[in-house]
Amino acid sequence: MARNSLSRIGGFILRQPASRDEVVKKLKAMAAGLSPRVFLPGSSTLLKRGDTIIGGFVQLGSNPLQESDLRVVAIDGFFFDESDSRKLFAPAIESSLRDLDGMFSVAIFDKTTQRLICARDRAAQKPLFYSEQLNGFYFASNMRALLAGGVPAEIDWDSIRLGMLFGTPPRPHTSFAKIRSLQAGEYICVEKEEIRAHKKYYDFSFGPSTRSEREALETFEALLSQAVRKVLPEGEPIAVLMSGGIDSTTLAAIAQKEKRQITAFTLEFSEAKEDALAAKKIANFLGIECHTQQCTPEDFFKAYDDVALITEEPVDYFVALAQMVEPIARQGFKLVLNGGGGDDALHGMGRDLLYKKYWSLSRYFRGLGGLLPPFKKFEAYRKIFLSDDEAHYFALFNAHSPAFCAQAFDEPTFADPSHFIRSQLGGKKFRTGMEQLSYLTLKFTMENHHNEPFDRLLFEQGLEPRYPFYDHRYIEFCLSLPEELTIKNGKGKYLLRKLSADFFPPALALRSKRGFGVDARKILLGLSRHDGEMAETFRHLEKRGFFKATFLRECLKTKTQNFERAEMALYLYGFEKWCEWFIDGSVISKLAIQSTGSLIESAQIIVREFPFPAEGGPGVDSFVISKEDTVASADVMAVVLDGELSPFKINPEKAAD
Repeated sequence: MARNSLSRIGGFILRQPASRDEVVKKLKAMAAGLSPRVFLPGSSTLLKRGDTIIGGFVQLGSNPLQESDLRVVAIDGFFFDESDSRKLFAPAIESSLRDLDGMFSVAIFDKTTQRLICARDRAAQKPLFYSEQLNGFYFASNMRALLAGGVPAEIDWDSIRLGMLFGTPPRPHTSFAKIRSLQAGEYICVEKEEIRAHKKYYDFSFGPSTRSEREALETFEALLSQAVRKVLPEGEPIAVLMSGGIDSTTLAAIAQKEKRQITAFTLEFSEAKEDALAAKKIANFLGIECHTQQCTPEDFFKAYDDVALITEEPVDYFVALAQMVEPIARQGFKLVLNGGGGDDALHGMGRDLLYKKYWSLSRYFRGLGGLLPPFKKFEAYRKIFLSDDEAHYFALFNAHSPAFCAQAFDEPTFADPSHFIRSQLGGKKFRTGMEQLSYLTLKFTMENHHNEPFDRLLFEQGLEPRYPFYDHRYIEFCLSLPEELTIKNGKGKYLLRKLSADFFPPALALRSKRGFGVDARKILLGLSRHDGEMAETFRHLEKRGFFKATFLRECLKTKTQNFERAEMALYLYGFEKWCEWFIDGSVISKLAIQSTGSLIESAQIIVREFPFPAEGGPGVDSFVISKEDTVASADVMAVVLDGELSPFKINPEKAAD
């Protein structure tokens, strides 16, 4: 299987048999929802029970559907060892999942037992969503495909509340009531169109290490170098997202050492240019080209509408990173090396350092946080001295104020986010509080803030992210390290800093970075000319009646008062953009899956039927989506306008006719 396999999968199993035309139409609709803005070939297979059709699989990308007399397999992503794909045809598939090593989500239909297995890789590097409906079970690599296949776009308000607290609904939750996400290392087994098993086949574990510092550093470098080699094929140009910090720059140095062809790309924010300057210096030191993409508040604002569609959730801070994606795609790159995850298993977060320094003391002075002045410089100390336990501490550092969020609704109280955090632990036992913080950090950043949203942003442009820091062997080694090899001299990521010092002079290796995060307040201060547009958007949101009018007006009025107000104002602006796409039906209209001729005026429709299997074949009907053939039909896979494949550019007013 190709290591640069850009792919997406989807499908369903119905409770009652359906006609071939009904199933094919639904599969084409789901293919439209899966389709990015670059052309991908596709294939589809109808699933049968005896002589009746009960569902189908659809796959876009360079990976074709795999089929034998016993199974049909759809894979989004790839395995590092190509022989792993054969394990999906092993008799006991559940026990084989733990042996798979790669970036993947997979769906497997067993023709004999009529069971469907859906699974996701250990680090949630490839997404997979599912929905149980009255008429059957649906799965897909994105939520647009499920909506296009007929899953209703109903809002899940419990998830929205979690999204307001954490910036995005933490998985397995989504903003849609009928859609859930598989989590890292999970699988589900569907029999008779119902979920019969939902289990973890893998979870990160902690183990003691007795290595010396020298031995630990040697193993650390070997595992990280191996992870880079695994995800970056030789001979292919690689774009590196360079932030100027040690995560991305160390990966770039290792990639160069492994003789990979790398080019750096960095963002320069109008209010924070030091990281971009550091990235250029590091690229110059390595002797590689570095492209700088400017990002102004205006650019940030313009990206909202587009990114709301791509991420399929009310927009979070990944809006800024969208500015970097298109230039990479325009220059012909396919693979993008990302330093995401460098903090997670090595206590690189500021909250981890604060915990180590003050937690024991805070147990003797509980309540002291309430006596500290409400100034920003005291905020972190307030949180640690107000925390009940590690879960509460993690929640305080990662969530907005529940009291503030509660003002958006008529309910007098808002759920304590620490209750949700504790539920994510699943009864897992930890030897230390630092272990618990590492575990929670991995769960939250992998699925909610790094892999899934960034995978979608890149996929839309025909790009694929690569995350060496999420290699499971590397992570397990880091989780086994004693604290003195992760935190030293008041700084985290000790071994990574040591390794970085082998590649770069101290001035470059040891600097602190601001990162790709943006100051929401400065963004809004730079958007004063758009105050009228924001006010109109808030009026539209107010008319929906979802949030209290007083809360919306107060957020708009005080949006530049402080960081929390600014971040909430941007969240609410993004929420309205999300509603316009998904709740108002614009996505379904723009996917052009409704049977109305007005949708396809002056558009080319891509659909080609593939010949049925000959008698005596596997007995499964198929069709293949092709770029070359066009037919005038409203039952479509995708649309070509202005010479480019794009399922999202049909005029919404025309679509509504």
